[in-house]
Amino acid sequence: PGAMLWYHDHAIDVTGRHAYMGLSGVYVINDPAEAPLNLPTGKSDIALMLQDRLFNSDGSLNYPLTDTTIPTGVFGDTLLANGATQPYFQVARRKMRFRIVNGSNGRIYTLALSTGDPLVQIATDSGLLAAPVSRSSIPVSPVDRVEVVIDFATYGRGTTLVRKNHNPPSPI
Repeated sequence: PGAMLWYHDHAIDVTGRHAYMGLSGVYVINDPAEAPLNLPTGKSDIALMLQDRLFNSDGSLNYPLTDTTIPTGVFGDTLLANGATQPYFQVARRKMRFRIVNGSNGRIYTLALSTGDPLVQIATDSGLLAAPVSRSSIPVSPVDRVEVVIDFATYGRGTTLVRKNHNPPSPI
């Protein structure tokens, strides 16, 4: 069945560090069975990997190995989407499908829209849900995947919409 999957290294005791340093990615398996569902496709179907990172003053990644971070992971102070800090994405006034994976090392996100409008969840790690579900927010733990559809036709031209994380910052 169709789904967004992600891959990462599985070396013993260094999996988290390797994924943190960039040895991970996503790929989408398309399923012809989705065609009758009229879901957004092409440029309206966006894969997003959310991650948090710590950066050194020279811009390199900082992954402190301590007795705490080995079992819990590293909590960064900078949030990224597809590797970009403060990402911006201009959309047309139409429905968009967002395939989201939490690629963070330990951080749990609670995703919501800045307008308070609901997110329409259509899939999880296991693929499509039996029916779309409208949610005010969606929790996404590390390695979890969710898919949502947002109808931007309901917003006026020039509206700025922010995908927010409602979870408080975790200790670094």
